[in-house]
Amino acid sequence: MEQRALALQALRTAAELTAELRELKARSRLTYRQLEERAARHGEMLPRSTLADVLRNGSLPRPELLAAFVRACGEGDDVDEWLAARQRAAESPAPSAESGPSAANAPGTVRRLTDSRRTRVVAVSVAALALVTAASWAALRDSGGSGTSESAPTSASTQLPRDQVLIRPLGSPGLCVTDGQVADNRYGSLVAVQRPCGETEPQTTTLEPVGKNAYRISWFRPDQGKGCLKALTSGPGKGLLEPWEACDRTTAFRFVRMEPKESERPKQSRESERSRESRGSGVSRQAVGRTYLIHVTDEKCVGIRAASTVAGAEAVVEPCSGTDAQLFVVEAAL
Repeated sequence: MEQRALALQALRTAAELTAELRELKARSRLTYRQLEERAARHGEMLPRSTLADVLRNGSLPRPELLAAFVRACGEGDDVDEWLAARQRAAESPAPSAESGPSAANAPGTVRRLTDSRRTRVVAVSVAALALVTAASWAALRDSGGSGTSESAPTSASTQLPRDQVLIRPLGSPGLCVTDGQVADNRYGSLVAVQRPCGETEPQTTTLEPVGKNAYRISWFRPDQGKGCLKALTSGPGKGLLEPWEACDRTTAFRFVRMEPKESERPKQSRESERSRESRGSGVSRQAVGRTYLIHVTDEKCVGIRAASTVAGAEAVVEPCSGTDAQLFVVEAAL
């Protein structure tokens, strides 16, 4: 905290403040919507559209907005230092047009106030290399450790839709995997839950290949941007799937093709169920997708908590069993 306070005390301009605010959001690993919701739980206003404009355009935030943002990011102990830095930035003279764009505002720049320019460049390069290496090892680990076709059937990747998809729990007709809140409020951030398919819009889901038979589950909303699902391994959210903006740090899932148990039901019953799904979800069903077991590791799979068929039940990581609660129909979003 002392080093962070010293870094904040060195801030003098709006450009420097904006760069640090962007880093603060990156450290929080929260989306604009999650930050807004966190602030609301503490009785504070943090409109995500306003916050996005501040971080994008480099304008000075209002003091109350800045304080709410810092607290929502989990660094409330430093609010006074942030407010003091904002005051100094507000009192500093505006940069002249001849001086050119500030390095702090250059796209992709990462600043470290306590380092020299050369050290910052080296630090950024090393950090980028470390992230790429970590992501590569994570992809190999989550795809079975070797990244070879032996980790899953080779036909799985060719059967998955390439564009936007719907992921539907086989045991919960009419429901799709999308974002929502944990029912018992034990975890405050958005996580993956099952809700009526018609309520997923404007969110879209795509599967991004990260090696043979391994995919990141990517969500996109126009007001929030892109996020990828991360299987949480510790803390109050352990076992849940949370969308992270840093997709290179999220989970690479393996989709293993399974024979759907519904194929054993009488044809008339299956057609009746599909008709009900189409009416209930508001989504046209021209074709039924294929059924998959979604592996997180070799032994752990994604399932619906307690095999619930109720809307709002969370998707969780649990030992693989192959029951209907762990089977998901993946189909193109029509």
